[in-house]
This record gives sequence, C-alpha cells and structure tokens, in this order.
Amino acid sequence: MKGTPLVSIIIPVYNGDNYVAEAIESALAQTYSDIEVIVIDDGSSDGGATAKIVEQYIPRIRYIKKENGGVATALNRGIREMRGEYFSWLSHDDLYSPNKIKDQIDFLSSMNFPDVIVYSGHTNLVEECGKLSVIRHAVYDDLEFRAREIVANNQIHGCTLLIPYKAFDQVGLFDEKLRVAQDYELWFRMAEKYPFRYLDMVVTTGRVHGKQTGKRLHDRVIKENDQFRLNCINHLHVREIVAMGAGSYVRGLLRLSMRMYKMGCPISHSHLSGRLKELVTDRSKGGAERLTAAFALGVDAFYTAFLQVARKSKTSIISKALRLI
Repeated sequence: MKGTPLVSIIIPVYNGDNYVAEAIESALAQTYSDIEVIVIDDGSSDGGATAKIVEQYIPRIRYIKKENGGVATALNRGIREMRGEYFSWLSHDDLYSPNKIKDQIDFLSSMNFPDVIVYSGHTNLVEECGKLSVIRHAVYDDLEFRAREIVANNQIHGCTLLIPYKAFDQVGLFDEKLRVAQDYELWFRMAEKYPFRYLDMVVTTGRVHGKQTGKRLHDRVIKENDQFRLNCINHLHVREIVAMGAGSYVRGLLRLSMRMYKMGCPISHSHLSGRLKELVTDRSKGGAERLTAAFALGVDAFYTAFLQVARKSKTSIISKALRLI
C-alpha cells in the first residue's frame, strides 16, 4: 500500500443546520491531504435549511441526498459511494482534531499498514453546562477486547475509528434494523476478524446535547442496548469470557454480570446470573467449581443490592463508592 492512501470521511446528517458546517469545516481542515468528504443527507425535513448550508461546500465535498431511514442507512450509503481505502465516520454534530487522519495514517504506516482498525481517545462536550471530559482507553489483548472494551466498557467513540474498506467486504455493513446500537454491533462483528489497535491521542470532540438520537429515543436506547449486549454475550467464545475473568470462566461471568447491572441492562444481567446458577446446580461439574460459582452468585446478589441502595442514597460516602465500582 502507498504511504498516503485515500481516506473517505463520511458525514451522515439529519436536520443538522445547527452543527453540520462546523463538522464539515473540521473535516476539510485535516492536515492529511488525501481525503474525500461525503455528506449523506438522511432525508432532512427542515425546509432545506441543512441543504442550504451543505451545498455551500460543493465541490470540496460530495453531497448525496436520500430518503430518511436512520443513521445506519446513511452510513451504508456513504460506504457504498466511497472511493477511499479507509473509512472514517464523522457525526454532523461532532468535530475532528486537525491531525485526526494524519496521526492515524502515520500510526498505520509505522506498522507497514496491517489489516487492523485504529481507535483513539475522544473528548465529550456537554453543551448544557460546557463541561469537557476526556475519554482514554486501557489496552486489552485481542482475546479479551470484545468482552471488555465493546460489551462491558461501552466507551469506544465510532468517530475516532479508522477502518480499512476491505473490512466491510468481509464483515458486512451496519445493521439497518438498529437505530441506536448499530455502531457497537458492527464493531463487535469486526473485532472477531480484525484486531483493534489503540492510538493514545484525543482525535474527536463529541457533543452531548438534547437533540441527539439517544436522547430523543431514550426508552428504545435502553431496550436496544440491553438486547444488543445479550446477543454479544451469547456470541462470545468461552475463551473470551475466561480472558475477561483473568483465567477464570466463573469470574468472567461475574464481571460481565455486575457490569450489565450497573449499565442498566436487566435482561443481560438476568441471563448471566442464570448461567452462574446453572453452574451451581450442574452435577457434572466438580465441587470446587460449583462452590466458586455459588460464591460468585452471592457476590452478584450483594452487588446488585448495594447498587440499589447507593442509587437511592444521597450520602456522599456511598455516592463515592458507587463511582469506584
């Protein structure tokens, strides 16, 4: 591969006249020159306000309009239209740092462009209060990455990723039936085939505001995320759960179960608790393993009871303890 592969920056937008100009500007301001910027208008219904802004950037960008179908359909349209060797997603209300693409391409170049997916840190900007928070990642090996980083940690920002186009040929596109978990569902599938490599830089600023899909579809977000995680858990290999538990299958189940409860995923939590109960009653297992599972089940029950109390309590000591768990 040449040292300067073409990177396609895909910006899906729906009724985004308030932010889309800043997103486009941050894409066009990249210090890496071999880029194309494609804006996919997912059937905006704002009387042409979004179109009026985006059209000002033609021909520096490509602008494609489609019927409304959700962000997954817009991203998939962009992937089908892209000419680049790498895909980079930018939400219409987020921003790239000027060196986002260059730093990630340099990172890949230093490794002679292996077939990997790059992810990086990001900053969250809460617009209501102007609060900034920086999200960085621990580095996990490939065997525990899906269970820890995708299912349990829920911190990867899709707009930090740089994905080789060939990954979509092998794994497929975003699931268009999903409205809020379409990104993590795809990362989970990709992580089985492609290693994720972390570049420890903050490359994206993500806005947190009231008009986001997750805010508008709060109940659906909770239900879809829970169902997504249950599906992931059912597709984790035993060795991945063992890795999550630092060599122990029971400990891996326990850690996932506790995390699902804290994240507000009752279906996933109940499923994992059920697996521990099955181990306790499975006569084919050795006594030590059954005893370990019973102990883990007790820890899980204590943890859930503690969180219930902590969430209702305004006591500062309990609140601090909750943040540490």
